[in-house]
Amino acid sequence: MKKILLGLLILILAVAGYVFYKFSSAKSADSGPKQAAIILKKHSEAFNNAVKLAMDAYFDMSAAFVNADTAAVKQNNRKFITLIDSIPMDELKKDTANIYPVAINFYNDIKANSQSLLTQTN
Repeated sequence: MKKILLGLLILILAVAGYVFYKFSSAKSADSGPKQAAIILKKHSEAFNNAVKLAMDAYFDMSAAFVNADTAAVKQNNRKFITLIDSIPMDELKKDTANIYPVAINFYNDIKANSQSLLTQTN
């Protein structure tokens, strides 16, 4: 009796799996037209270098935080602010992904937080 119930259960699961597979693959095959790929322009070497230098200063500041070195944090933070100001953000306007407004919002937030960090005493 147990073998019959076990066999019936396996048969039901197999049929349910087959039906699920058929209906899920049918939906993915007819999903309509594909979305056009986002075209990103290759940025200039100056842009890439400016971002790299700013990120290096950020990582130096992060290491100073880990070491609890307030003077090094402030020094690297000043360097970071100077370097993010040197990033040619207008170059992002070339991208068709409309990334410029998002990047400017993040840029402004990062700069405001970095400048407020300079006013902290500890």
